[in-house]
Formats: sequence, structure tokens, C-alpha cells
Amino acid sequence: MKTQRRRTAGLTVNIKDVALAAGVSTATVSRALRQQPSVTLSTRNRINRIAAAMGYSISPSAAALATGRSRIITVLTPTVRHWFYSKALEGASRALAARNYSLNIVVTDPHDCKHIATLGPSHVDALLIFGNAAESGTALLELTGSTLPCAIVGGRASRGHSVGVDEQQILSAAVRHLRQSGHKRIALLIADSYVWIEEDTGCPELLEAVRKSLSHRATESPLEAFTRTREVFEKLWTGWTSGPAAFICPSDEAAIGILFECARRGVKIPEQVAVVSLEGNDLAAPLGLTSILQHPADQAALAVRILLDELAGASGEPTSVTTPFELIVRSSSSPQEPPAALPGSASSAKSRPENSRDRIR
Repeated sequence: MKTQRRRTAGLTVNIKDVALAAGVSTATVSRALRQQPSVTLSTRNRINRIAAAMGYSISPSAAALATGRSRIITVLTPTVRHWFYSKALEGASRALAARNYSLNIVVTDPHDCKHIATLGPSHVDALLIFGNAAESGTALLELTGSTLPCAIVGGRASRGHSVGVDEQQILSAAVRHLRQSGHKRIALLIADSYVWIEEDTGCPELLEAVRKSLSHRATESPLEAFTRTREVFEKLWTGWTSGPAAFICPSDEAAIGILFECARRGVKIPEQVAVVSLEGNDLAAPLGLTSILQHPADQAALAVRILLDELAGASGEPTSVTTPFELIVRSSSSPQEPPAALPGSASSAKSRPENSRDRIR
């Protein structure tokens, strides 16, 4: 087996030296340094300590040849510019690094996977698929005839594991909060249109609208979402005939477009128009935007653990995991006390209470 060797005091340390020092065979050293369960934990720890003290380690390429594994997980994502996907990448990267795996990122058009058809068992150990890329991932596996383990984060596909929030639960949480705050006319924004939400938040047509609304975030930039939502609001406002309304937006950028138009037109928030975002990024808090935190980094990390457990021998039966989320209530949907005066300000104001949190599993 090829090794990485470090010269210490003029000597080259190899696997035989480690085996002799540990009083075991070279095969046991190899298995222990590759963290194989066939070697007891105490023996693995002892061999790892001895190898580290001697400056010896197995080269990654040699380990891959020995195990038939590349220790590389490929992530298929429709974009890296959107907050949800960049956070998911962070979570996946950290979880993989903790298990000594590498990350390969492929940005793919959900409708064209031919350019990634070369991926297969000889190149990667598994696929981690984000949102809209689930369509490409499934097509890729069918195209190559591959049986690679795969997991989908924030989306659905015909095969593999899936990890994400329940669309009906997050919609119900947003609608329930708005109705409790006194808003009866509630619209869900979808791309360049909207639908009014009736009493039943679980009807198939509405749930499909939520999925379409959330998936649309991968096809436009934050600026495009901001601009598009302003245009939708302008069309709606032109034909405005009745009282207060509330808007549920697929992203913070879309919600900010509503807030901007309301400010421009002198519309009172939240008395006349309330706004809730179905995902909460770093912009939500300073803007007072009520939002639902989906924790994409945690979703991706969980998906990584499921994949690596399968690679380690756990059952490959498809697992569907519904992850918790948090509804963070701020001033865009519920009246809040004004913030405290800045230091040195002549005005005085009561301290604003902490945002209301509702963690849902």
C-alpha cells in the first residue's frame, strides 16, 4: 500500500514500523488507520496515537484504492447565489470534513443533466442533491444506471433519502399567526402571481403552490426576486378594493420588495399590510421581518450523516426526515413596541421586546 512517510531524525517511517511498535500486523494497522469497525475502538485509538507520534499516515489515494471508495460526495445544486443553498453548502461541508470526506460541487440546470453524466461510482461515493436539482439528480442516476446513495435537501425526488421542512406545516404556521393577528385576507406569492388562501391550508392545489413558490427561489437572483415582487404588489394594489391584507412570500428578498413598496406608498405595516417570509436569512432581523427559519445548514448536515451511515453499512432504505423550523414574529406582521433610543439621543422609548419564537417539530 502506498503511504505518506515523514522523515524523522533521518529515518523513513513506514507501516511495518508502526505495526512493530504497536505489536500488531500491518493489516491491522491499515484497517485501524482507515477507521474500520473490524478493529476494536481501543486498538484503533492506540494505533492512531502511535502512528501520530511516529509521523505516519495512510495517503488518501491509497486508502481509496484499498476500500474502493473515493471519500468524495458530490453536491448537485441549482445555484450557489441564493442564501438557502449557500447555507446548506456550509452545513454539508462541515459535516463531511468531520468525517474526513471531501465535497465536490456541481451547479446544474434542473432540466439538463447530460454534462454531469460522467459522475459515477468510480468518481464519487454518493450524491447530495439540493432543491430543484433533485430532478437532475434523479435523471442522472437513471442515465448512468447508477445505484449511488443519494439524499435530497429541501426537495423531493422519486428515489433516495429526503430531508426538509414540511410545506404544509410552515404554511399553516404562517397562516395561523396572521389570522391570530387579525388578518383575514392572506395571499401566497408565487413567481409573478399570487393566490388567496382560504380556510384549508392542506388542499393539494395550495400545497403544490407552496412547493412551486419555494422552488422558484433557485431560478432568480435576490435582486430579481425583489424587483418581481414589487411588480406583483403594484398590480395588486392598483385593483385594491377592500381592507387589510397579508402576504406570505417564498423568500426574504421577495418580502423586502413588499416592504419597500408599502413604505413608498405610505401603507402602514402591519396595520394595513402584514408580511411573512417562508425563509429567514440575515436580513430579516434588522428589517423587522417576520420569517420562518428553516435551518438549511442543519438539514444538509443531517442528510450527510444519513448518506455516510449508509456508506458505512446502515440500511439503504429511503428515509424521509421532517426537520424542525422556527416562526420568528417581528414588526412586519404584529405590532411591536418601538426600539430603545440610540445612545445620545434626546428621544426616549421603551425597549423593544425580544422577538417571539415558536419552534415547531
